[in-house]
Amino acid sequence: MTVGHFPPAIVTLCASSGGLLPGVPAGAEARRVAAEVFADMSPARLTDLLIMVDELVTDAERHGSRLREVHLCRFDMPAAAHIEVVCTPAASPPRVEPAIAAAALGRLMVEELAVAWGVQREGDDWMTWAEV
Repeated sequence: MTVGHFPPAIVTLCASSGGLLPGVPAGAEARRVAAEVFADMSPARLTDLLIMVDELVTDAERHGSRLREVHLCRFDMPAAAHIEVVCTPAASPPRVEPAIAAAALGRLMVEELAVAWGVQREGDDWMTWAEV
């Protein structure tokens, strides 16, 4: 599957190619890499970006999806970063009440922090993206 990126990804973490480390939570690894790539951002903007990366990855995992790729992209204003999380949804996502409440809180954080965000389907996969 190829997802078109705008702007081009400067870092792609793939579960299949070892970009996401085995045994390390995907959110933690994605945050670590994002902190390195965007180290020159203002502390406030970097914090927003790291929260967004964590929420998009955690949301995919929360719904039982198989995480495929995390793309970190950089471009000029108005947004400084574009994040894409590509995953294959579980056949039947878990329905756990705390997970549903966490998803609702996560959605509120995404809406508050993102300049823009959305979800699109690519074949059997879904991509959630956000700009910070």
